[in-house]
Amino acid sequence: MDVSYLDYMQSEEWKRVKMLRLQFDGFRCVNCGGTVGLQVHHKSYKNLYNENIKEDLVTLCNRCHSKQTGISRRRRFVITDCS
Repeated sequence: MDVSYLDYMQSEEWKRVKMLRLQFDGFRCVNCGGTVGLQVHHKSYKNLYNENIKEDLVTLCNRCHSKQTGISRRRRFVITDCS
Protein backbone atom coordinates (compact mmCIF):
# COMPACT_ATOMS: atom_id res chain seq x y z
CA MET A 1 0.00 0.00 0.00
CA ASP A 2 1.39 3.37 -1.00
CA VAL A 3 -0.12 5.45 1.80
CA SER A 4 2.01 7.26 4.35
CA TYR A 5 1.41 6.63 8.04
CA LEU A 6 0.18 10.19 8.60
CA ASP A 7 -2.25 9.92 5.68
CA TYR A 8 -3.49 6.60 7.06
CA MET A 9 -4.05 8.11 10.53
CA GLN A 10 -6.36 10.69 8.90
CA SER A 11 -8.17 8.21 6.65
CA GLU A 12 -11.73 6.96 6.86
CA GLU A 13 -10.36 3.41 7.15
CA TRP A 14 -8.37 4.28 10.30
CA LYS A 15 -11.40 6.05 11.76
CA ARG A 16 -13.40 2.85 11.21
CA VAL A 17 -10.72 0.60 12.75
CA LYS A 18 -10.23 3.00 15.67
CA MET A 19 -13.97 3.06 16.41
CA LEU A 20 -14.11 -0.74 16.37
CA ARG A 21 -11.34 -0.92 18.98
CA LEU A 22 -12.93 1.79 21.13
CA GLN A 23 -16.20 -0.16 21.04
CA PHE A 24 -14.38 -3.41 21.83
CA ASP A 25 -12.91 -1.82 24.98
CA GLY A 26 -16.22 -0.23 25.98
CA PHE A 27 -14.84 3.29 25.44
CA ARG A 28 -12.54 2.86 28.45
CA CYS A 29 -8.77 2.87 28.92
CA VAL A 30 -7.71 -0.75 29.38
CA ASN A 31 -5.12 0.31 32.00
CA CYS A 32 -6.96 2.70 34.30
CA GLY A 33 -10.58 2.53 33.16
CA GLY A 34 -10.65 6.22 32.29
CA THR A 35 -13.11 7.53 29.72
CA VAL A 36 -11.58 10.92 28.85
CA GLY A 37 -8.92 11.59 26.19
CA LEU A 38 -9.07 8.09 24.70
CA GLN A 39 -6.62 7.08 21.99
CA VAL A 40 -6.05 3.84 20.13
CA HIS A 41 -2.45 2.66 20.52
CA HIS A 42 -0.66 0.31 18.14
CA LYS A 43 0.88 -2.48 20.23
CA SER A 44 2.60 -3.58 17.05
CA TYR A 45 3.08 -2.08 13.60
CA LYS A 46 3.57 -5.42 11.86
CA ASN A 47 0.03 -5.30 10.44
CA LEU A 48 -0.12 -1.56 9.82
CA TYR A 49 -2.89 -0.72 7.33
CA ASN A 50 -4.46 -4.12 8.07
CA GLU A 51 -4.63 -4.21 11.87
CA ASN A 52 -6.29 -6.95 13.86
CA ILE A 53 -8.25 -4.89 16.37
CA LYS A 54 -7.94 -7.54 19.09
CA GLU A 55 -4.21 -8.20 18.75
CA ASP A 56 -2.55 -5.10 17.30
CA LEU A 57 -4.44 -2.28 19.04
CA VAL A 58 -5.47 -1.18 22.52
CA THR A 59 -7.50 1.72 23.91
CA LEU A 60 -5.56 4.00 26.27
CA CYS A 61 -6.25 7.41 27.81
CA ASN A 62 -3.78 10.23 27.10
CA ARG A 63 -1.91 9.64 30.35
CA CYS A 64 -1.56 5.86 29.96
CA HIS A 65 -0.68 6.26 26.28
CA SER A 66 2.14 8.66 27.17
CA LYS A 67 3.44 6.24 29.79
CA GLN A 68 3.25 3.29 27.40
CA THR A 69 4.99 5.18 24.62
CA GLY A 70 7.76 6.20 27.04
CA ILE A 71 8.18 2.59 28.18
CA SER A 72 8.32 1.36 24.59
CA ARG A 73 10.90 3.96 23.61
CA ARG A 74 13.10 3.19 26.63
CA ARG A 75 13.04 -0.54 25.81
CA ARG A 76 14.44 0.17 22.35
CA PHE A 77 17.51 1.85 23.83
CA VAL A 78 18.28 -0.56 26.67
CA ILE A 79 21.82 -1.91 26.51
CA THR A 80 22.38 -5.26 28.14
CA ASP A 81 25.69 -6.57 29.40
CA CYS A 82 26.39 -9.76 27.52
CA SER A 83 29.71 -10.55 29.16
